[in-house]
Amino acid sequence: MAKPHKQCTDEELMQMLASRAIIRGAATADPRKANAQFDIMVKLSRELLRRGSSVHSKILSMLENEDPYVRLWVAFVALEIDPIRAERVLEEISRNYPRNLNLGFSAQFELKQWRKGELRTLSQWDVAAESD
Repeated sequence: MAKPHKQCTDEELMQMLASRAIIRGAATADPRKANAQFDIMVKLSRELLRRGSSVHSKILSMLENEDPYVRLWVAFVALEIDPIRAERVLEEISRNYPRNLNLGFSAQFELKQWRKGELRTLSQWDVAAESD
């Protein structure tokens, strides 16, 4: 049995988050699988954010990940930490993957909603009691 997220190191959480983002990106034809990954990514990200500013630089370092699905998710999370850097990553993904609905369109939509003040970040989500 996997250990609870609260007992994981920052690095373990970040590795799990990157892995889940990659799996989710590959599961575009399987919405059930993609949604399951999304749910786990939310929990992992919320745990990282719960740990406070000591983890921010580690989260921001993931904006340089080679996988665009990792960068897309981390940019969403990073909007709460460093909006300027997060926006740059979303702009880059939007530009580099204009025909990919799961990358380019998603990045463009997030940017548009963020700039209109209508994108709810993770800390604004109402999430029922979370369990690992």
